[in-house]
Amino acid sequence: MNDDARVEGDQQSAGAWLEPTAALSRFVPPQTDRSRDPTGRIGTVRYGFRIGGIGLLVRPETLCEVIPQVTTYPLPNTPNWVAGLINLRGNLVPVLDLHLRFGVTVAAEQKRTLLVLDRGESAVGLYADGLPQAVMTQRALAELPPLPAALRDHVQKGYVDEGVVWLEFSHADFFSSLGERLGAGQTARSAALANEG
Repeated sequence: MNDDARVEGDQQSAGAWLEPTAALSRFVPPQTDRSRDPTGRIGTVRYGFRIGGIGLLVRPETLCEVIPQVTTYPLPNTPNWVAGLINLRGNLVPVLDLHLRFGVTVAAEQKRTLLVLDRGESAVGLYADGLPQAVMTQRALAELPPLPAALRDHVQKGYVDEGVVWLEFSHADFFSSLGERLGAGQTARSAALANEG
């Protein structure tokens, strides 16, 4: 028996070879939103960040980038919670300090991290306590805890993970409403200045 016949016989004894497209169509990828954490719990893993005692979850499709050591350029005539702008790969990105917006104090020893959510025109930077972390969202809250007024309309659900409350919020709607408020405030200031002159 020659080598070609042996290879052909091995393929037939092991079953016929599948065409590549047929082989790939049989593949079933693992569920990416269900996972097991190191303690063995099974649930949906989400990522979130903390602003003081407030845990905020990032939507799964949201790009979240940690930005190390970048200069933030302050903007004049804006509320104190608008930290300024950063230059991120040639794009100007507004940076907010939600600690100030929510009235949350920052511990002196707390390391703050600059996060940028989304990209392009939708990108917004914010200061968070520490790095984003994985959160198991298996235990939903029956009702939400008291929330800062600025956040209340933008939270859909809450979860508890290891004794910490995590809020699922619509960051795009939240940042859009802040932008509208800033725009309305600037328009009012401009009108007041025009009336004085």
